[in-house]
Amino acid sequence: NVFDFIVVSVGLLFMMQIPLPGPFKMLRMLRAFRVFRLFKRVKSLRKIMASLARAVPGVMNAFAILVLVMCIYAILGVEFWMEYAKDGVWVNEDNIEVTYQTNRRQDYGYEYF
Repeated sequence: NVFDFIVVSVGLLFMMQIPLPGPFKMLRMLRAFRVFRLFKRVKSLRKIMASLARAVPGVMNAFAILVLVMCIYAILGVEFWMEYAKDGVWVNEDNIEVTYQTNRRQDYGYEYF
């Protein structure tokens, strides 16, 4: 089997710590896909996968409703708190000004993007 040969040979080269060029390092991830070959051989796993495939349309409907509800609450949250921490500072309940910026003058939540 060519697939097994490639996966095993790349794994052996990795274990021997032989440096591989960029694309060949990605071939190590193919080891995870060897499990999918079991679905052809084991009948009970085939039944489970077929049942999961039949359940997807119903789950997608529930997921669509969940996304719709989350979008509505996101719009409400932006509308309610759009003036919160304007100009990078907000005042807490003890009347202490708290900065909304990091030491690098970037707002929290935006620094890591």
